[in-house]
Amino acid sequence: MVGLSVDDACAVRTVERLTNIRVDHHVVVDFHGFKEMVDALTPEEALEIPRRAEPGREQRIGHLLDQGYPACTTTPGWLGYSDEKPARLAREASPRASPGSS
Repeated sequence: MVGLSVDDACAVRTVERLTNIRVDHHVVVDFHGFKEMVDALTPEEALEIPRRAEPGREQRIGHLLDQGYPACTTTPGWLGYSDEKPARLAREASPRASPGSS
Protein backbone atom coordinates (compact mmCIF):
# COMPACT_ATOMS: atom_id res chain seq x y z
CA MET A 1 0.00 0.00 0.00
CA VAL A 2 2.86 2.36 -0.73
CA GLY A 3 1.69 5.86 -1.47
CA LEU A 4 -1.74 5.56 0.12
CA SER A 5 -2.99 8.03 2.64
CA VAL A 6 -4.09 6.75 6.04
CA ASP A 7 -7.75 7.05 4.96
CA ASP A 8 -7.05 5.14 1.72
CA ALA A 9 -5.28 2.35 3.58
CA CYS A 10 -8.14 2.14 6.08
CA ALA A 11 -10.69 1.93 3.25
CA VAL A 12 -8.72 -0.82 1.52
CA ARG A 13 -8.43 -2.84 4.74
CA THR A 14 -12.15 -2.38 5.41
CA VAL A 15 -13.14 -3.58 1.93
CA GLU A 16 -10.77 -6.54 2.21
CA ARG A 17 -12.17 -7.47 5.62
CA LEU A 18 -15.80 -7.17 4.53
CA THR A 19 -15.41 -9.02 1.24
CA ASN A 20 -12.48 -11.38 1.92
CA ILE A 21 -11.07 -10.15 -1.40
CA ARG A 22 -7.52 -8.80 -1.62
CA VAL A 23 -7.38 -5.26 -3.01
CA ASP A 24 -4.15 -4.72 -4.90
CA HIS A 25 -5.10 -1.41 -6.53
CA HIS A 26 -7.84 1.15 -6.23
CA VAL A 27 -9.02 4.52 -7.46
CA VAL A 28 -9.89 7.41 -5.18
CA VAL A 29 -13.11 9.06 -6.32
CA ASP A 30 -14.19 12.57 -5.38
CA PHE A 31 -17.87 12.36 -4.44
CA HIS A 32 -18.30 16.12 -4.15
CA GLY A 33 -20.72 16.08 -7.08
CA PHE A 34 -22.93 13.54 -5.34
CA LYS A 35 -23.97 15.82 -2.49
CA GLU A 36 -27.67 15.60 -3.35
CA MET A 37 -27.51 11.83 -3.40
CA VAL A 38 -25.67 11.71 -0.08
CA ASP A 39 -28.15 14.13 1.45
CA ALA A 40 -31.08 11.93 0.35
CA LEU A 41 -30.52 9.56 3.28
CA THR A 42 -29.92 10.28 6.91
CA PRO A 43 -26.91 8.51 8.43
CA GLU A 44 -29.32 6.20 10.27
CA GLU A 45 -31.14 5.31 7.02
CA ALA A 46 -27.83 4.62 5.28
CA LEU A 47 -26.69 2.34 8.12
CA GLU A 48 -29.97 0.45 8.02
CA ILE A 49 -29.34 -0.77 4.44
CA PRO A 50 -26.44 -3.14 5.30
CA ARG A 51 -28.15 -4.11 8.55
CA ARG A 52 -31.20 -5.35 6.60
CA ALA A 53 -28.88 -7.33 4.32
CA GLU A 54 -27.12 -9.11 7.21
CA PRO A 55 -29.50 -12.10 7.45
CA GLY A 56 -28.28 -14.67 4.96
CA ARG A 57 -24.95 -12.92 4.38
CA GLU A 58 -22.84 -16.00 5.09
CA GLN A 59 -25.03 -18.11 2.81
CA ARG A 60 -24.66 -15.54 -0.02
CA ILE A 61 -20.88 -15.44 0.47
CA GLY A 62 -20.78 -19.23 0.34
CA HIS A 63 -22.81 -19.21 -2.87
CA LEU A 64 -20.45 -16.69 -4.46
CA LEU A 65 -17.41 -18.70 -3.43
CA ASP A 66 -18.95 -21.91 -4.78
CA GLN A 67 -20.63 -20.61 -7.92
CA GLY A 68 -18.78 -17.39 -8.72
CA TYR A 69 -20.44 -14.22 -9.95
CA PRO A 70 -21.75 -14.02 -13.51
CA ALA A 71 -20.19 -11.31 -15.61
CA CYS A 72 -20.28 -10.25 -19.21
CA THR A 73 -17.44 -8.91 -21.30
CA THR A 74 -16.69 -8.77 -25.00
CA THR A 75 -12.91 -8.88 -24.55
CA PRO A 76 -12.60 -12.69 -24.81
CA GLY A 77 -14.48 -12.59 -28.11
CA TRP A 78 -12.19 -9.90 -29.45
CA LEU A 79 -9.26 -12.10 -28.47
CA GLY A 80 -10.80 -15.03 -30.31
CA TYR A 81 -11.33 -17.10 -27.17
CA SER A 82 -14.03 -19.77 -27.01
CA ASP A 83 -16.76 -19.40 -24.39
CA GLU A 84 -15.04 -22.06 -22.27
CA LYS A 85 -11.51 -20.59 -22.30
CA PRO A 86 -12.05 -17.67 -19.85
CA ALA A 87 -13.82 -20.03 -17.42
CA ARG A 88 -11.00 -22.55 -17.69
CA LEU A 89 -8.35 -19.85 -17.17
CA ALA A 90 -10.22 -18.52 -14.14
CA ARG A 91 -10.41 -22.00 -12.62
CA GLU A 92 -6.70 -22.53 -13.24
CA ALA A 93 -5.81 -19.18 -11.67
CA SER A 94 -8.09 -19.54 -8.66
CA PRO A 95 -6.27 -20.26 -5.39
CA ARG A 96 -9.41 -22.19 -4.36
CA ALA A 97 -9.31 -24.45 -7.42
CA SER A 98 -8.55 -28.02 -6.63
CA PRO A 99 -6.08 -30.03 -8.73
CA GLY A 100 -7.80 -31.40 -11.77
CA SER A 101 -10.78 -29.02 -11.55
CA SER A 102 -9.94 -27.34 -14.86
